[in-house]
Amino acid sequence: MDGEGIPTLEIDLIESVTIPGLTPRELILGESPLGGVVLSIEIESDRQEIQYDLYIDNVKWSFNVATMVHRLIQYPRFPGGWIARAAGGVFVFVFSGGVSGLQYSKNIRLVAKATSANNVIIAGGEMVRRICP
Repeated sequence: MDGEGIPTLEIDLIESVTIPGLTPRELILGESPLGGVVLSIEIESDRQEIQYDLYIDNVKWSFNVATMVHRLIQYPRFPGGWIARAAGGVFVFVFSGGVSGLQYSKNIRLVAKATSANNVIIAGGEMVRRICP
C-alpha cells in the first residue's frame, strides 16, 4: 500500500532454479497482514513433468503441466491455468485470477514439484499481486 489506502501492485520474480526429481520446492511465499489479490502467474520450464501447487490461504489448487499439455489446455481460462507454449523443450504455464483476481486474506504460496525422477529447470517467471488497503 502507498500509505493513502490505494492498492499497489507487487511483482514477485521467480528466479531460475533446478527442481530435483520428485522433490517439491517453494517458489514464492507471499504474506500480507492486509491480504491481497493474485492477478497472474507465468512460469517457463524445460520439461512438462512438473506440477505447480498454488496455496491461497488454506486452499490448494494444483496444475500438472504434462496433463494440461496432453489435454490441450492451451487457451485462457479465467480464473484458471493453461499452457501458453509447449514446443521445442519450452513449457510456459500461465495462471490468471480473472478480471477481479483471486483474493487471499493473509498468505499465498507457490510450490513446484517434478513429477518424474528427472530434474526440471525453471528458467524463470513472475507472480503479479495487488496488495489491498
